Amino acid sequence: PLVRLGATGDGNGSVETYAQKTGDSLIRMTSTDDGGSLRVFNKTADIIVSLHADAYGNGEVGAVNRKGKGRKLSSQ
Repeated sequence: PLVRLGATGDGNGSVETYAQKTGDSLIRMTSTDDGGSLRVFNKTADIIVSLHADAYGNGEVGAVNRKGKGRKLSSQ
């Protein structure tokens, strides 16, 4: 599949898109107990961008390179 609608293990909604050639997940949007979450993956299935709400309802944005080095920005 290229797009999948579903639920996470704890019952929250999930939308996921996949690469046509490899079948790897490229974008994952989920709802969590704290709010929404978005993750973007590169072609080797590493998370390179994340957006989500923390436990206090504040926004957090993270961007990393393929080696996991990067920065996280919080709205606190």
